[in-house]
Amino acid sequence: MLGSAVRNLGDRVASSVVSMLARAGMRPAGCHACELAAAVATAVALCAHVRPLALVFFVLHGFFDYLDGALRRRSPWSAIDSPGHAETTHALADKLCEVAIFSGIAIGGYAAWWVVSAAMGASVAATCTGFAVRRLAGVPRERCVFDRSDRMFVLLIFLAVMPSSVLLVVVCAMDCVTIIQRVVSAVVGRTSVPQPKVEGS
Repeated sequence: MLGSAVRNLGDRVASSVVSMLARAGMRPAGCHACELAAAVATAVALCAHVRPLALVFFVLHGFFDYLDGALRRRSPWSAIDSPGHAETTHALADKLCEVAIFSGIAIGGYAAWWVVSAAMGASVAATCTGFAVRRLAGVPRERCVFDRSDRMFVLLIFLAVMPSSVLLVVVCAMDCVTIIQRVVSAVVGRTSVPQPKVEGS
């Protein structure tokens, strides 16, 4: 729901920065490293119970997540890296970031481990489902009703306003909706593909 809005806002606000980094030849992999470093810093700040600092690093992690896609759209690397490889590395970086942040939430005692584990597992399952339906059913990983931007917005509220297990349950539910939507799209996609005619029938 928020993915396109976040991307459009980023293009308006950070266009000069993105253009400068693209001209400098910065690779999207550099953004992955910065995104992961910011996520780990978020987790460390959460473990130390310094939520304002965790909030800053969390927003920074989101900026580098956006910057990866923006650089890939504008830099020469988009012609070098295959779309499949780019999508896989981007998804892997996102999942590592989420594991780090969720771990910080649990270790910091902001939510029960079972709730954090459920949210973490649902996030990984949603991504794996997207790749699986594309590979098995040929259905592209289109944007779902809830994408990563929506889940990150809920986590932002978690960090800024009221850390509680309730918001992580909301994140888990959003991932479950994504999983269901992708499975349904795979089933519909397979059944809607016209079957080859048998010669002589």
